[in-house]
Amino acid sequence: MTETDVEAPSPPVTAGPARSVLLAVGAGLVLLVAVPIVFAYLSTVTHPGLPKGDFAVIEMKALDVPGNLPLTGMYSRYGFDHPGPLLFYVIALPLRLFGPSGMNLAAGLVNLAASVGLLYTLYRRGGQALTAIGAVMVLLVIRSLQIEVVSVWNPWVPILPLALAVALTWSVWCRDWWALPWLAGVSTFIVQSHVGYAMTTGFLLGSSLVWGIVELVRSRRPDDARDDPTDLDTHGVTDPPTKARSLQKAIRTPLIVAAGVLVVLWLPPLIDQLVHDPGNLSALLDFARSGQPGEVRVGAGPGFRILSQVAGVDGALFGGISRMLSGRSLFALEGAPAWKLAVVLVPFLAAAGVAVWRRAHDAVRLAVIVAVMVPLGWLSIAQISGPAFPYLVEWLLVLGAYLWLSTIWSVLTVVWPSIATVSLVPHRLRGRAVLPIVGVATVLVLLGGVATATTVRSPGDGYQGGQVVERFADPAASAASGRGLVLLTAGPVDPTNSAWFLETSAIETGLQAELQRRGFDVVTSDDRAFLVGDDRVVGDRQVGIHLVVSADTGVRPDVDPATTLASFDYLTLDDRREYQALDAKGGTVPPTPLVGAELYRWGDLRTRAVVYELSVAPDGG
Repeated sequence: MTETDVEAPSPPVTAGPARSVLLAVGAGLVLLVAVPIVFAYLSTVTHPGLPKGDFAVIEMKALDVPGNLPLTGMYSRYGFDHPGPLLFYVIALPLRLFGPSGMNLAAGLVNLAASVGLLYTLYRRGGQALTAIGAVMVLLVIRSLQIEVVSVWNPWVPILPLALAVALTWSVWCRDWWALPWLAGVSTFIVQSHVGYAMTTGFLLGSSLVWGIVELVRSRRPDDARDDPTDLDTHGVTDPPTKARSLQKAIRTPLIVAAGVLVVLWLPPLIDQLVHDPGNLSALLDFARSGQPGEVRVGAGPGFRILSQVAGVDGALFGGISRMLSGRSLFALEGAPAWKLAVVLVPFLAAAGVAVWRRAHDAVRLAVIVAVMVPLGWLSIAQISGPAFPYLVEWLLVLGAYLWLSTIWSVLTVVWPSIATVSLVPHRLRGRAVLPIVGVATVLVLLGGVATATTVRSPGDGYQGGQVVERFADPAASAASGRGLVLLTAGPVDPTNSAWFLETSAIETGLQAELQRRGFDVVTSDDRAFLVGDDRVVGDRQVGIHLVVSADTGVRPDVDPATTLASFDYLTLDDRREYQALDAKGGTVPPTPLVGAELYRWGDLRTRAVVYELSVAPDGG
């Protein structure tokens, strides 16, 4: 190693503090990360309501495991399903054990496992110092996700696993070959959950597999065999042929295991492709080539501005997703000036350049991975067909996090070449040796507290559809008991009020999922097959009872107690009376228009004024 080569070896497992101290610190880090996730889960458990909309679809698909095993993933608004069903398999058991809250539990466990795996991987790459930096990154991501850290929605649940996938890729590039099977599993979960991750995840896994194969081929030549600090089988071996065989085994076995993981996990989508014409994978490829008919792609310019908005200096990592959304989750992002991303990119590129100059190889490998992710993220946004809704790009906060982490690590490895072997945790917790760990612990605990505070809030998106599902569940079950096949549909809603139209559809799906969970054979109208699947629509089957979910957005809703099984008014009784009085006084009809505070109050009540009803259709079935 030359004087300018500042490559730091992986931290020795036995060096530094006693193992018991390291285990205690590790347990403390796990607890620190787990606390905000646990509080987020408790917030969902204590909040009234049942799954609705997409969450209800996920629930129904998971309830199909194992009897009617799903072969593809969640539906997409583009007409195909996401690549695979692994998300449904993961949440199936918690759902059956704990009911609907089991889905949040499963999502929380996935994110906790991803966080712990990420910290462990960073420890292998950069010792205690990088682990501490990584803990800050994880807590910032959790803070940004807020209560969505326990959300099972397929665009959100892969975010922290993606952060783990980047670290695992870095490990493989550093010849830590047993990271490869883990990367295969994590990457499969990510891309099967949401196809929007495919381009970036494909690069992470694909480059790692190619690197492993290239190294395996090179190891077959004894003259190329060399000591590799990450391939322990070569240590102490001086005979080139023996060294080559040892290195081949160290690479070949993880490659074989990774291939086996990929074959097993991708078998359901492959079966679907073979038994259906056209298969879902074919539909995905057709969409990738042509996009959504009638919708234009976002394009390069807007795509870069959106990348700047999410991953820039004041993006989702520090401002939080809620700040980025500003309550407009169903509106396309407008983007931000390019300089906000440049503020992050310029020091990142400068630090990477210095790391290349000083031959800090591990830091350079991470910088290359992150650098490639930048144009891939940009291209992923540019290729979005139709509006760039926030949920399609929120995963880019992981890119923003790694831009900062890579910059900091490149600088530290150049300034302090042996930092990967430095023990922040002292041998004995006494005297001045306590100061480093107290300082780091204080920062982490404070940040953990902030993350926890942001996760403890009322779930939901401003509507109360989950509470409507919960209110309607028992009356629907009572009415349907002993009636055979249950048909559940949605009644007409004012088409000018798209929010209530979407909410009615979400409530209908939520009620269908809850009735299915209670053991009812429940179907919906044929036009919703793309949403719930062909086996959950009525077709030509004989119906025993027909239930209808409807919404009345009028000032004075007409609820007939003789035909209505249950109702739910978003307004309190006093609010409803106030709304009627204000509307009678003026509303939008002259000659007595409302002004000032009264007009504002009338508008506020109008946006929330809806009564949902559950009733038996006139034909009764």
